[in-house]
Amino acid sequence: MEYQHYDETAQRVSELVDAGECPTAVTLLQSLRNSDIADLDKSKMCVNRAIVCDRMGQAKDALAWYDEGLVFGIAII
Repeated sequence: MEYQHYDETAQRVSELVDAGECPTAVTLLQSLRNSDIADLDKSKMCVNRAIVCDRMGQAKDALAWYDEGLVFGIAII
């Protein structure tokens, strides 16, 4: 994925969350996580998704996404 596309998508996620459009933000975060970005960036997308899930009152999903973020974070060590 080209950096510009990654950056634009991440910015769009932020705008969506600010606008209260969390389900759409989650979809974009998932697309970033599934892309060919670096594992560290995938880890960040998982943590961001966890935060959005928590905002939506989905604590169980949030914890699962934090765990997934750790998996990618550990992969870079």
